[in-house]
Amino acid sequence: MRLVEIRLLDGPNVYRLEPAVKLEVAIGRRRTWFGERSPGRHAEVRLGAAVPARLAPPSVRDLAAWVRRLHELAGAAAWLADEGRAGSTGRARIPVAVHRTSEPGHWVVSFPWREGGRA
Repeated sequence: MRLVEIRLLDGPNVYRLEPAVKLEVAIGRRRTWFGERSPGRHAEVRLGAAVPARLAPPSVRDLAAWVRRLHELAGAAAWLADEGRAGSTGRARIPVAVHRTSEPGHWVVSFPWREGGRA
């Protein structure tokens, strides 16, 4: 797995309707583009659609689990309770999502963030 990009996205974006962190990784060997530039109907990707964890590659699932665990250890989900999106701080869980990209082998792990002043 190779890290392609870490990006802080402000406001509504392709992955969330709120500010988000986008972790883009590449799985497998590097590829060069060949063939038709316009994909067939069977190869279209809905960029905003979250992919169920069971359909993501194991290394991407591990990355998403690591992000969830890091938030749990840091107590970073407390703002969810402050915003009324969780019953209590102990029940707050950061919603981490996995997405496909239009490039073969590239995956995105996204999650909301609220630390714009510290970025």
